[in-house]
Amino acid sequence: GYAVAKTVGVLGASYVAWLLASLKVTAFGPDTVGLGVIVIGALSGYLVRDRLRALIRGLGDRWRMLILVEGLFLFCYLAAVTIRGHNPDLWEPSRGGEKPMDFAYFNAVLKSTSFPPFDPWFAGGYMHYYYFGFVQWASLTRLTGILPEVAYNLAVPSIFALLCLNVWSAAAALIAGIRREREAPTWRVPLAALLAPLFVAMIGNLDLVQRIGRGEFGYPARPIGILAPLGGLGDIVAGIWNATLHHPARPPDIYWPSTRIVPGTINEFPAFTVLFADLHAHLMAMPLASAALVLACQIVLRNQDNHAAPQVNWRDLRLREMRDTWGRVAAEGIAAGFIASALYATNTWDYPTYLALLVGAFAIRECARVHWSLTYPLIVRIGLWAIAVVAAGRVLFWPFYSSFHPQSGVVRQPERTSVSSYLTIHGLFLLALAGIVVLQLHSRRPGRSIRQSISALAAVRASTGIVDESGSTIQSLTSANLSGLVVPAVGAISTGLIVIGLATDRLSMALLGALMLVGNAAWRSRDEPIRLFTLLLGAVALGLGLVTEQVALMGDIGRMNTVFKLYLQAWLLFGVVAAVAIAAVWSDHRTRAGAPRWVWSAALLVLISASALYPAIAIPARVGDRFAPLPVQLDGMAYMDGATYTDAPEGREPVSFPLANDQHAIDWLRANVDGSPVVLEATTPGYRWGSRVSIYTGLPTVLGWDWHETQQRPGFGMMIAERRDDVQHMLGATTSFDQIRPLLDKYHVQLIYIGDLERAYYDASALAKFDAAVQSGELTVIYQQSGVTIYRYESS
Repeated sequence: GYAVAKTVGVLGASYVAWLLASLKVTAFGPDTVGLGVIVIGALSGYLVRDRLRALIRGLGDRWRMLILVEGLFLFCYLAAVTIRGHNPDLWEPSRGGEKPMDFAYFNAVLKSTSFPPFDPWFAGGYMHYYYFGFVQWASLTRLTGILPEVAYNLAVPSIFALLCLNVWSAAAALIAGIRREREAPTWRVPLAALLAPLFVAMIGNLDLVQRIGRGEFGYPARPIGILAPLGGLGDIVAGIWNATLHHPARPPDIYWPSTRIVPGTINEFPAFTVLFADLHAHLMAMPLASAALVLACQIVLRNQDNHAAPQVNWRDLRLREMRDTWGRVAAEGIAAGFIASALYATNTWDYPTYLALLVGAFAIRECARVHWSLTYPLIVRIGLWAIAVVAAGRVLFWPFYSSFHPQSGVVRQPERTSVSSYLTIHGLFLLALAGIVVLQLHSRRPGRSIRQSISALAAVRASTGIVDESGSTIQSLTSANLSGLVVPAVGAISTGLIVIGLATDRLSMALLGALMLVGNAAWRSRDEPIRLFTLLLGAVALGLGLVTEQVALMGDIGRMNTVFKLYLQAWLLFGVVAAVAIAAVWSDHRTRAGAPRWVWSAALLVLISASALYPAIAIPARVGDRFAPLPVQLDGMAYMDGATYTDAPEGREPVSFPLANDQHAIDWLRANVDGSPVVLEATTPGYRWGSRVSIYTGLPTVLGWDWHETQQRPGFGMMIAERRDDVQHMLGATTSFDQIRPLLDKYHVQLIYIGDLERAYYDASALAKFDAAVQSGELTVIYQQSGVTIYRYESS
């Protein structure tokens, strides 16, 4: 709880500021964010009012743990800040990524006084995007007064540190839950949990080391010999050998191919995401997703605590019975709904997955209480939990839901991922997951008989007051006969599916078999909710891969974003499960599989070493991949001072020009222009220097990167094309100023920006109309320096 409180604090304070601005109660600004901090502080004080002394005493007793938490956060934060300080640039021509879009949206949120924020790339419209992640970091920026170009480069390390802290907390909770019945030094749990941030956020997949083993990137080719029959595993061993002994000059983009393993898709993982440093929705959602995971762990753990969450008879609620329990029950539902909908507003892709995990945590707890007897009241209780979580989130984030209408629907898609590609991405995690699955399948716990199960169920009902109002049990899921007959059959079928899937390169079949095998192990773990929840996380991660093999989001580029978003979610879940699995296998004393365990551990060590090569090789390459070397600092705009860029539309002679001219003009605009006037500037193909005024000031332009607007505004394709043509006409048409005035009025343009980029894209004869308009008094020059002229237009 102490670890995840950092994420909850940022989320809570920014939520209050966002809600007040969304309801138009007050404008978004430092005062509103400060009020959010006060509200969260007051709420926290209220919650601990009766336990303040116990809280202080507990903090004193656990000071070593607090030092570990703060040390982990500080280490991760400073490490990421150091990397950003060596390459803080917010754009680069070849591999600048989508920082321009992120920075434009970040600046627009900073300038917005109410929500939804205005769209800087679609003047006159509001941002049709899951923008709440920007609100969280804009809130800290408004509160501290840090410059946006520096705040951006502090937000990325903050997100990384919070992610590491939260997944450590989740893993520690699960490991402690698994080891609850065993006496062990307490330091083993938090130290074992450090594997979670390592797996989730610090290592890469196996692609880079395999490429090195095959002789790519200037490394020597793998010798034909003993490693040849090993295939991909041989590449891994050879790659570790090559990377250890050879250090050739590496290409500047060596970090990139490992994120493009499956053709036509993106296969990012958090270490790359943080290193590449696009402040994208999927990155900003990671602390919230991991916090939701911690909350789900706590929900399950309540079943094992001495102060377990109270039983509630949902069919016969009485005030006197609920007086001492309703607050806790309501708090759990509201907290789960709040964190789930915060994810919806930050990165909508994450919402279904973590909603299912949170509801699944409630379901596990409810089922464990009645020893897995499937009854009508049990189904009702689980259904009510699901409704409560969804409803609470809808109410708390209603301003966002009311204005955001994402494209819905899925389509069948023919593309498939090869088994080898999937193993390259998730192979390490699958091996770790196999360890805990095999452990559960071969545990020596005796099963309960039917009579023992019924007796236990009756005892639970008698002690808790839960009554089966229907008078009969729909189905007893604790039948020893079911375990004795069905479970082995399912195991055999699932193993067969895996073998056939691997042999025929059919990933769907292999994943289905793996899911069945995990389900088999989960059934044997039904009396241990923590082990069961850990296996549920693994099953969800496998299921996400299976989904991408069958469907894609409607309107996606093939299945690019579907694979991208779902594989990234699977990575986070797999990473936590892997850490817990290793701790569970090595702490379990019910099995005596000494040799297999050592073989499994040795294989894991090889794959971990291979995956750890990615940051060791990628970080130096990435920090040097920029316009030109600059001193270590965090100003994301400093690169413009000495950078030169060459560009021109197709069919025109390329022109080189310094970016410093735009830098000076942008600084002037940020210092002297109030409000959010619409700017007319050049629109270029995406990932170029176009729309730079809106990017670095947050001021709205007529049209920014058109493809991104097309993706975010389904059904607006004709309108976006019209805007593109209108910008071309206003800037590129050789006509009089009076003829473009209707278009300027149509988009409420107030500032016209003519710089080196506009002169490269449009003829001088076309741009001459603006100087002529100055002579006639229709325009006013408000800035003219170093090749940049900014005109003010007063619409009629």
